Amino acid sequence: MKHTIAGLALAFAIAGTTGCGGSPKTATAKGATCADAAAHTRDTYMASPDAETATADMMSNVIVERCTTDGWSAEAITCMASASDQEMAACPNKLTQDQRDKFAEAVNAAADQPPANEFDNAGGE
Repeated sequence: MKHTIAGLALAFAIAGTTGCGGSPKTATAKGATCADAAAHTRDTYMASPDAETATADMMSNVIVERCTTDGWSAEAITCMASASDQEMAACPNKLTQDQRDKFAEAVNAAADQPPANEFDNAGGE
């Protein structure tokens, strides 16, 4: 459970499904939503003593964005919304290669962003 989020991102990037579309609150046939998938993944990661809130928040945001934009399947969403830490590694296999690639690209882009600075929009130093 130590690095669930980082492991999930890596699994999406190297692991080798469609239907969430619309709002992140749009339910799949089984009732799970993109937001549910993101929240459960975040909660699983945050249970680790080494968890970092900024990493968890970034991954949660990327999951919701890619899930809704790319139309992840009900099966993939349900997996991410309910999988145990050990089961989470199988969830990327429920996405298409294109969906995994877009997720990995979004994670890499978000990880390259510098941390938010409280002075960025305040004209401070």
